[in-house]
Amino acid sequence: MVMSRCTQTVIVTLFLVLCGTEAMAQADYGFRFVRVRFETPGMSERGRGWGRGGGAMWAHDYPVAEQNFYIALERTTSIHVEEPYLVLDLMDPAIFEHPILY
Repeated sequence: MVMSRCTQTVIVTLFLVLCGTEAMAQADYGFRFVRVRFETPGMSERGRGWGRGGGAMWAHDYPVAEQNFYIALERTTSIHVEEPYLVLDLMDPAIFEHPILY
């Protein structure tokens, strides 16, 4: 089966556009750690909480966990890490810009 020249041109152009789009999308962004803030029933933001330090349950090991995770990623991989790490509410529209949440 022989493809016409026009079909070949369209396929090659589509391939180049798709490859270029992915490269541009990855050029501006690296990995960003995003923690989800949530309300714990019966507790205020600075309530007693669990464990030694009190505080909200979502803030367990915050921000030390993020700092250590970034250090480990930079030392052991070639992944570009984007700072600062973020804390977002589940209702924040920006949450859809980040595929991995903690």
